[in-house]
Amino acid sequence: MDSLQTSFFTKEGAIHRTSKSKILGTSALWRPFDKNSITKKNLLHKKHGFNIIFFRILFPTLITNNRKKEDHMVASKQISPNSFQNLISSYPVPVPQKDKLTRLLEKAIACNQHDNPIDALWAAKRGIRLATTIRQEKNDALGRLYVEQAIAYRTLGKVEEASDSVNIGLRDDSLHNNIKAELYREYATCFRMKNERKMAYSAACVGLRVMPTKDTIRTSLFLEIAMIHYEDQKYDLALMNVEAGLERKKMTNHMKFHLLFLRAVLYREMNKSNKTLEAIGPALDLPSAQLEQISHLYWMKAWALNKNNKPDAALQAVSKGFLFGPQDNLIRDGLNHERAVARARKSWLSQMAAPAA
Repeated sequence: MDSLQTSFFTKEGAIHRTSKSKILGTSALWRPFDKNSITKKNLLHKKHGFNIIFFRILFPTLITNNRKKEDHMVASKQISPNSFQNLISSYPVPVPQKDKLTRLLEKAIACNQHDNPIDALWAAKRGIRLATTIRQEKNDALGRLYVEQAIAYRTLGKVEEASDSVNIGLRDDSLHNNIKAELYREYATCFRMKNERKMAYSAACVGLRVMPTKDTIRTSLFLEIAMIHYEDQKYDLALMNVEAGLERKKMTNHMKFHLLFLRAVLYREMNKSNKTLEAIGPALDLPSAQLEQISHLYWMKAWALNKNNKPDAALQAVSKGFLFGPQDNLIRDGLNHERAVARARKSWLSQMAAPAA
């Protein structure tokens, strides 16, 4: 046991070497012990400075422990009883698991609303893992997390993973009707993205039959059914569902814009220029429109104005459409086409208005 003892300082200042130091060949030429010299790393003679490396490797706690003791003594003198109580009271209290689950759910919802699917997916997965450990009679938070996970997967283009998330969420029969309706809505969206419109329509109808109590959920289901009919080129049925969605009292600005935008597109496809102009106005007034969608609206407005023989107003609409910098080639080509039509119609009208020679 004596051979395994570490080196220690005596009262006179000499340091005893152990078998370890003999094996490593460290020098015995130590300076007399000085407390300040330890903190200044001046333990060895200058010509034996290479041995500092071995000393710090073998006995790292010899220096650090001494510093910690000094710092602790100074700190204990400075801390008063009141400040010590404040220090204890400021110590972070562990957050309950239910509060953690609520925070993760709120983060997933916020990230999906702000087009941040990666962070939303991370929060949803963490929340699902935490919710499975909490025993509850109704796991409504767990069902909502599966909804947010499906939305995040769908935004990232992973439709199969989104469908799997919905399937797992629907296994729980104790979910609230609102959450069931949201899961069926995501189911319908996934089927529509896979061009399985019949299955998508069935899933959306089941979501309505569940009878959700929130107007926002019912509106989103009407919007989903309208999108399915639009892709099937059943514009009358799509328009009926759009109007049914707009009759709901409570909805987000984002959802309302999508309904108004789709209504304008449907009137454009039905070749109704006046109705298109009426639908474009409220959609442009909403602040939740994206730049690409605003350019699309001005494209449709220019088309409707050209149909009504108003080339000057159509040219103004085209200029405003290009002002928002559309990146989609389809929108750019459409705006260029309407500008050419407006210029040709303007010259033709000027020729018709000129007196005959």
